[in-house]
Amino acid sequence: ASAAFYSGLTSSRIILLPLTACLAEKKAVALYAVIAFAMQVVVWTSPSFLVDLIAITACGFVMGPIYPVTVSLVTKATPHGYHPGALSLMACFCQSGSALFPFLVGSLADIYGIKVLQPVLLTLFVVMIPIWQLVPSPKVGLHRPSLGPKQASIGEDVDPTIIDSSL
Repeated sequence: ASAAFYSGLTSSRIILLPLTACLAEKKAVALYAVIAFAMQVVVWTSPSFLVDLIAITACGFVMGPIYPVTVSLVTKATPHGYHPGALSLMACFCQSGSALFPFLVGSLADIYGIKVLQPVLLTLFVVMIPIWQLVPSPKVGLHRPSLGPKQASIGEDVDPTIIDSSL
């Protein structure tokens, strides 16, 4: 089941690319989150392992494009010079969540049993959908306008062999 989930996650980043590009990013993520939510409900309610395996694969398949879409939105919503910092901060939050929630589920499962996994996953999907709708849509042209050739600032290394003809 784990291999099927990750196979779906990996393959969908290429296969769902045309659909994600056709839909607006936020609409695509909302659609994918609703489908993933439905697949988790199927896993929770189905007694059949085969049905669960297909639902887990489908859940991974629709979750695959979410992280790349997030990276795309961050690069569109931030000025070019801030991309490394913004992407690093985003990756830190993502890694924190991927460490916190398994710990939380494991702690709850230790007390209440493994039956807590599906309600926690469904809660995460329910919270994710409205949070994604709060993300502002990027505006085209947020990058700083070019004001001609870049002037050296104080303390910046300047190559003395380059002669500025405008002087």
